[in-house]
Amino acid sequence: MNKDLIKERLGEKLELPSLPAVVQRVNALIEDPTAGMREVGAAIGLDPPLTAKLLRIVNSAYYGLSVPVVSVEHAASILGIRGLRTLLLRVSVYDIFAHLHDHPEFDVRGLWKHSVLTAQLTGATAARTRIRSDVSTDELYVCGLLHDIGQFLMIEHVGDEFIEAWNRARERGTSPVAAEREVLGFSHTDLGAMLARRWSLPTHAIQAIRFHHDMRRAAPAEPVVALVAMANILARAAADDAGPRGVCRRAGPALLDCLSLDKRGVEELIETGRKMLPDIRV
Repeated sequence: MNKDLIKERLGEKLELPSLPAVVQRVNALIEDPTAGMREVGAAIGLDPPLTAKLLRIVNSAYYGLSVPVVSVEHAASILGIRGLRTLLLRVSVYDIFAHLHDHPEFDVRGLWKHSVLTAQLTGATAARTRIRSDVSTDELYVCGLLHDIGQFLMIEHVGDEFIEAWNRARERGTSPVAAEREVLGFSHTDLGAMLARRWSLPTHAIQAIRFHHDMRRAAPAEPVVALVAMANILARAAADDAGPRGVCRRAGPALLDCLSLDKRGVEELIETGRKMLPDIRV
């Protein structure tokens, strides 16, 4: 990735967003051994709209809770503090790019729905396969959620060229990443990785954002990249009502072998994605 090329191409338009203050505060509290659920809950509670959105998601069918969750502290007791942080990041990133949701030429809401489904399927794929990774379920969710965050930045900063690249890829049946680099000189994976570094995300998250379209990197040495790459393909198939044959062809034998997935396993994961879709609301 050529950072200088991106900066030269975008110039003054390149304004990478910062994480909201409440997310930074919660991150600091979670790393503080003297802080607990009460302090984390109080920090989030200072933002009532954010709190309401968190509770709405926790009480959704996805979590399947039998008792309504009415406070951040209650949510933390169920999800754990790190699980709550993951959910907080999801809500915060959604808000950062909310102004793009009604874009006239690109389905930004659909992109967000795909991002959430990929996050959920990253965990489901990890549970279904025998791949070894020291990354927690919550961290895997974040990697899946942010894998296409560069697309939001592309829409915001170079929307016309980005849409042109995607139209080229669609017409030719080629990779959008290749078309983006042809039109712009860089891709959404490059820009997303830049933002991930700005946000000080872990190396495995940066790699997943940068390489989830590169099947050569989705190998046993990069288990998180492999999981996110597979989840991304599965999410597209679930949304498009596609079958396992196309997924297996797109993933390739190396990725399938890396994840110990056969056609039946792929089919089961696609069906899992289809069941998740109705509960993802944007």
